[in-house]
Amino acid sequence: MQVRADGRAWTFVSGTAAIKGHASQAPDDLAGQIACTLDNLRLISRECGLGERLAANSVAERHFKIYLRRADDLEATRAALEGEWLRPEDRVTWLRTDICRAELLLEIEATVIA
Repeated sequence: MQVRADGRAWTFVSGTAAIKGHASQAPDDLAGQIACTLDNLRLISRECGLGERLAANSVAERHFKIYLRRADDLEATRAALEGEWLRPEDRVTWLRTDICRAELLLEIEATVIA
């Protein structure tokens, strides 16, 4: 969803995960689910006019909530997202929780203010 207010564009991306159509992808495969989730985020980002990575190359303010089913996946997920997707100035909240489908290992929400 995008909203324009006070001369800024607010983009809200709700729980994005490794789902294509109605089917979960890469069950119990963290790397596969990260790749699929990032592909979904790229599609959303392009559609919203934010480029390939949710305005990563701009001065946009970005907030992420990253939900993980297993606490042990934190370091591998962080390593996969830092650099290309997450910037040092981004606000990132990592949460260990159940995900909407039992076979999913992560879900990402984002807010971009440009």
